[in-house]
Amino acid sequence: MISFGSMPQRSNDWSWFKPMITSKSIKVQFEEDTGKYTVYGYDGGEVLYCIIWKGAVPGGGDQVQNDLDKTDFEDNYKANANRSVDDVPSKIIAKAIPPVLGGGNSLAVDGSVTPVVFEYNPPTGWDIEINHLTFLFEDTAGVAIGNQFVYDNMGTLSNGLLLEVKADDLSVNWQNMKRTRDLIEICDDFDVITGAKSLFRAKIHLPTALRLARDGTFGSPDYLRVTVRDDLSSINFAEAFFQGVKI
Repeated sequence: MISFGSMPQRSNDWSWFKPMITSKSIKVQFEEDTGKYTVYGYDGGEVLYCIIWKGAVPGGGDQVQNDLDKTDFEDNYKANANRSVDDVPSKIIAKAIPPVLGGGNSLAVDGSVTPVVFEYNPPTGWDIEINHLTFLFEDTAGVAIGNQFVYDNMGTLSNGLLLEVKADDLSVNWQNMKRTRDLIEICDDFDVITGAKSLFRAKIHLPTALRLARDGTFGSPDYLRVTVRDDLSSINFAEAFFQGVKI
């Protein structure tokens, strides 16, 4: 039995609730008894829910549609539901975005002729909520602004370091970075450490819930993608690093 108490509530059928899962980053919960599933999720201080009947629909409702909804929920959502609505430390995932064709994770490669793509896709069985994304650069040169890309030994990039995301089955060109300012434009904060090597770190501003759907949710997988489209091989080291939680 589930009681939502005095929380504001909205309800409808499964065809209404299902798109909310991705558009509102809902972590699906459910309760069941002998006759029905109560499928629900939290959107801030509001509860969204629907009822799916296990057998006959009361009051002469659409039995055919209900049975299709029941099959869809049981086959594609039930096994991944009732996970924690909070970040769980044991479910943390933290890694550099890897190259599609293999090799090291450093973005310091030559992509001027053939672009080099770095991409992360969620695994089977888990949505990923990204809560931290940084770009890190290390070099013996000094960090530069103006018409430079990060370091004073590199001018404006011709094609740019391209950051893209596909979430909720929608692809977005997030930022094309040709100069240091292009990184700074999309960051919450940045750090510069000088010494024998200079470190530049840009902490990218993220939406409240950047959720990448688990493998198989859509026709093509969600992704976090960085494409090197210029020659960055003269930089000692460069990396795009993210942290999130499996949900």
